[in-house]
Amino acid sequence: MLRFGIATALSRAHHSASVSVSALEGWKEFADGWFARHQKSAQAALEVAKHIGDANAPSDILREYQSWFTRAMELLAEDGSAYQQQVLRAGAHLNARPEKRQSGERRAS
Repeated sequence: MLRFGIATALSRAHHSASVSVSALEGWKEFADGWFARHQKSAQAALEVAKHIGDANAPSDILREYQSWFTRAMELLAEDGSAYQQQVLRAGAHLNARPEKRQSGERRAS
């Protein structure tokens, strides 16, 4: 016969729900940052297009392109770092242990 305490079952359910909510909040934070970084990147592309259109010499065009590309790669690196951090946080949340069983509750064998 299996005996589970109601308190233990509720504690596990609460823990599972809080882990899910916490993980979703983390992914929302990641997504918000991702959109902000890509908005910056799109704005930078618009500005560089204007500067390239106003350029007087091919070297000016190359300099503008190089500057934009450098910034785009920095934002890409930020994306990778933010993703890595989010995956590590999500793993930590999933690995979190629920509260220890109360001493009076036993598992039936």
